[in-house]
Amino acid sequence: MSVLLVSLDSFFASMALALFELPVDRQQRMCCMFVLCDGLATLTAFATKGAPLKAIGPLLAHLSPAMLPLCVSLVLVITAYSAAKAGKSQGALMVAVPILLSLDNLMAGVLADSVSAGLPGRFLTSLAAGITSGAFALLGFTIGARLKLCIPRVCAHAAAVSLVILPVIFW
Repeated sequence: MSVLLVSLDSFFASMALALFELPVDRQQRMCCMFVLCDGLATLTAFATKGAPLKAIGPLLAHLSPAMLPLCVSLVLVITAYSAAKAGKSQGALMVAVPILLSLDNLMAGVLADSVSAGLPGRFLTSLAAGITSGAFALLGFTIGARLKLCIPRVCAHAAAVSLVILPVIFW
């Protein structure tokens, strides 16, 4: 699976968070979290050769349809709660968004062609996944901040909810 595709969820989620008026200092921290979570998830899948996921593979086939609405709900609740508490500390809760959205990197690492590429290939692919995710998050925050200035607040929040759902659908 392409590094670009598994990093695209960071773009949509960060744009939504910007539309929910996440402060700039938290946006920067979230970019770092997207880099860390997506890179480590990919590296973990390579390091374990997907053993944990392969062991529960048949179970995942049955749980996947139920996981999608659950994941959408969790990301929506976390994002909405964080937007409501924009002036207060909710950093620990916000970390859950990149963690949840890094699950696609974990699964993509299991399916990747570079698993047989040896340690340098695995490390570079993981590094590329993390950096690409962070770059997409930065781009999403930038576009979201610009959009927030152009559209009414109610429309911005409605768009943010739609954008929060998109990354989970990609997953």
